[in-house]
Amino acid sequence: MQSINPPLNEKENTNLKTQKLLHRLIISIAPILFFTIVFSWIFFPEKYFFFQEYVSQLGKYFSANYLSNLTSSIIFGIGFSICSTIFLVIAIIYFVMKELKHNVSKGIVSLIMAVGGALTAIPADHTTLRLLHGIGATLFIAGFGFLNFFLQMLRFTRKHRLKKPEKTPAFYWDLTMTIIVFFVASLFTFFYLLIIISSNDTLILLAQISQKLILIVNCIAIFFIDIEDM
Repeated sequence: MQSINPPLNEKENTNLKTQKLLHRLIISIAPILFFTIVFSWIFFPEKYFFFQEYVSQLGKYFSANYLSNLTSSIIFGIGFSICSTIFLVIAIIYFVMKELKHNVSKGIVSLIMAVGGALTAIPADHTTLRLLHGIGATLFIAGFGFLNFFLQMLRFTRKHRLKKPEKTPAFYWDLTMTIIVFFVASLFTFFYLLIIISSNDTLILLAQISQKLILIVNCIAIFFIDIEDM
C-alpha cells in the first residue's frame, strides 16, 4: 500500500512556501549574471578575452585601449545591483525565519554577497572607489562559491546521510557536484590570495581562469539545489 504523507501544519506550510521563494530567488541569480555578462560583452567597445581578462573589465568606464565603455558599465552596474538586492532580500528572510535550518549562517553569507554585489557594481576604474570594487568582487565571487557549496553539502547529507548509503549513480553525481563546487571556490580563493601577495602574469592568468570557472560551475550547480535545503 502506498504511504500517504500527512498534511503539513500551518507552520510547516509557511516554511515550505518560504523555502520555495528562497529557491526561486537564488536560482534567478544565474540568468541575471549570464545576461549581465553577455550584454556587457556585446556592447564592449573592443575585443574581450573571456578567459584572459577579469569580468570586471566589462564594467569599467573605459576599455583597455581607453575607448568609452559607458553602455557596458551601466549594464554591468545594474546587473550586479539587482543581484545585490536579491541577496539582501534572501538575507533578511533568513534572519527573520528562524525556523529554517542554518538560517543565521545562510543569512550572514547572503548579506556578505549583497555587500559584495553592491561594491562590484562600482566600475573597477573609478577614480576613488576602485579598491571597494576589488573587495566587492572578491566577496561576491568567493561567497557565491561557498554558499553554493554549503547548499550542495546540505543536499548531499540529507539524501545520503546513512552510514552506508547505497552507491547509486545519484550518490556519485551528488558527491561529484559537491566536490567540484568546493574545488573551484577554493581554487579561486587560493589564486586570488596569491596575486595579492606576489603578483605575476602567470598567477594573474590563473586567477582570471579560476574566476570564470567558479562562475560557470556555480551558475550550473545552483539549478541542482533542492527546495528542502533552502
